[in-house]
Amino acid sequence: MKTMKISMTFFSTIILIVASISTATVAEITPNEVRESSFNKSISPTPPIIHAQVERQINQANWTPKRQVDAAINTYKNKFNVPGMSVAIAQNGKIVYAAGFGFADIAKQQKVDSGTVFRLASVSKPITMALTMRQVEKGLSLDKPARFYVPELPAHHTYTVAHLLKRQSGIRHYRGSKAKDCEVPNNPNWKDSSNTQYSTATAATKLFSQDPLMFKPGTKPCYSTHAYTVLGAVLEGSSKKSFTGLVNQELTQGLNLSSLRPEFINQANSKRANIYQDKNDANDKNIPANRDNLSWKYAGGGFESSSVDLAKFGMKVIDGSFLSPQGRQQLGWNSVFTYSGAQRGAESHIRLEFSKGIAIAVLSNQRINLDEDDPNYSQEGVGKLATTISNIINQK
Repeated sequence: MKTMKISMTFFSTIILIVASISTATVAEITPNEVRESSFNKSISPTPPIIHAQVERQINQANWTPKRQVDAAINTYKNKFNVPGMSVAIAQNGKIVYAAGFGFADIAKQQKVDSGTVFRLASVSKPITMALTMRQVEKGLSLDKPARFYVPELPAHHTYTVAHLLKRQSGIRHYRGSKAKDCEVPNNPNWKDSSNTQYSTATAATKLFSQDPLMFKPGTKPCYSTHAYTVLGAVLEGSSKKSFTGLVNQELTQGLNLSSLRPEFINQANSKRANIYQDKNDANDKNIPANRDNLSWKYAGGGFESSSVDLAKFGMKVIDGSFLSPQGRQQLGWNSVFTYSGAQRGAESHIRLEFSKGIAIAVLSNQRINLDEDDPNYSQEGVGKLATTISNIINQK
């Protein structure tokens, strides 16, 4: 396989074009009236734009697989009539491909480019996993009960931090979920969402913390977005910062990934893609969807990012500069790590090939319903597309 050679002048151009996020005050966990204020000051309202010029410069280079990758993405997009998509690929520490397809907003005829910001859905989870292992290096203990860090949790929350990471906490997933051996009763009194803008993950746990655990912690793995809200609260207790402030410190600013951050519904972002209603059939019309508040589940399903910044995050994981090899091993991320996400207005996927130094990020602004109850169902969607792209790059 031929590796693209890019001059230092080219990379200097990229650095000049991609502005860094302005310095912001990290929000400390404080009483509610102060905490809300510090939360709002902790993140700049609109991240800098990654201009389409960067995309053109990257893709003008003679990267051999480009045409085949373009074709694979267009085939997928046309098959499902997806409104808009963005894909970025990093290889050996460099962005070698970044492109947008379709529309960020159909009505406004606003096209997707490499800087368009999409919802990450459950791809937020591996970001939170890596962030957790960073905090382990700073003193967070995986063996301690979660209530050691979040004493606000009711006494029946007896699981450890490690149980949260391993999906063994017993905390329920969405009510009515029918995943095999992990069924959740469809109890109308249980809440799975909220219009409240929560200033901390700790406050958001109150949405479901009174609900019983589904099983004894440590006895089996069961997928749970709610458990990641608790994990976010654990990170708050360990770091003494709000989850959003910690993300800003470690990722948005710490890694200079200006678009990778929790989605703040009340903060305008000119680069944010519009979201569209779920599609059950490729012939369905693309209809705009109402944007729901994700602050109750930032850690497990509330991040947003451009594909370029998500691929750059993958690069930092692969090269060990953000997640140490030991931390990666503890998470069970071996030679190839993949993760898909889907929620209202989004399907997302990240693929990391550690031995080959490849990171692939695929984002879109519509969920295609294949099998909602299977958390890995997107492997037949954007995950399958990422595999196809990988095969093209690796000439399989």
